[in-house]
Amino acid sequence: MAAGRGQTYRAGQSGSEACCRFRWSATPGHQGPAFTADGLDLTRTSPPVPEILDAIRRSRNGLSCYVAIKTNDQTAHDSLGRSFAGWLHLQSITPAPALPHGANMDFHLYHLGPGADG
Repeated sequence: MAAGRGQTYRAGQSGSEACCRFRWSATPGHQGPAFTADGLDLTRTSPPVPEILDAIRRSRNGLSCYVAIKTNDQTAHDSLGRSFAGWLHLQSITPAPALPHGANMDFHLYHLGPGADG
């Protein structure tokens, strides 16, 4: 399902496990409300990441789900941790920086289901 410019949500079923992917990216030079002086605030994206994750959680109806998210290398106000409260953080990947701090990317993998808090 497309959600607007630069935002994509997808959920695919494979047996009892599903892979849910959320990608939020901004166009170069975009200075929307999610970009603050402290970094990218995932609670201020449109729609906010916590709302998207709540919708994913409800749509899974108790089934496990993995979510990978790409952020920049400077998230604000622990918005990544707060957005994924109740999810189990599995891995973060940070490629070697090629741009100034705040302009590089990070990848994070989370799991919802048995073993997660929520």
